[in-house]
Amino acid sequence: MLGITLGTGLGSAVWSKGHKAFDADLWNTPYKDSIFEEYLVTRWFTNRFEQLSGIKETGLKEIIEKHQETAAFQQLMSEYRIHLIDFLKYFSELHGCKDFIIGGNIAKAWNLIDQGGIFSVYHITHAQYAEKAALIGAASIFE
Repeated sequence: MLGITLGTGLGSAVWSKGHKAFDADLWNTPYKDSIFEEYLVTRWFTNRFEQLSGIKETGLKEIIEKHQETAAFQQLMSEYRIHLIDFLKYFSELHGCKDFIIGGNIAKAWNLIDQGGIFSVYHITHAQYAEKAALIGAASIFE
């Protein structure tokens, strides 16, 4: 099972039945002209939305609430889907798995992200524990 969190930063972990989870540490993996994290987190949404629209917002939630019907928003989401599918493909191939748990504040907008069936090649489950997941994962190391 591959886990990712999408929010202020990009978190990644791997778990196999009978084994402890471990930090996959993929946030700084080279991607395009930078690293994956720079294309998958909140600051990417706010920076790219400002480039597309000329409007500065503080987060994805505000962008969705105020601009969901705009062409800039549609372009933003289209680009994000490409970055995310590239990351899922990379992570999946690296660990030979197509099962993901996705969490974090960006994942709360999954209904807007997952359009067009682009993610159907993966089995994706949404995280249930929100911010508590990091604490549970950390505690599991000492089990």
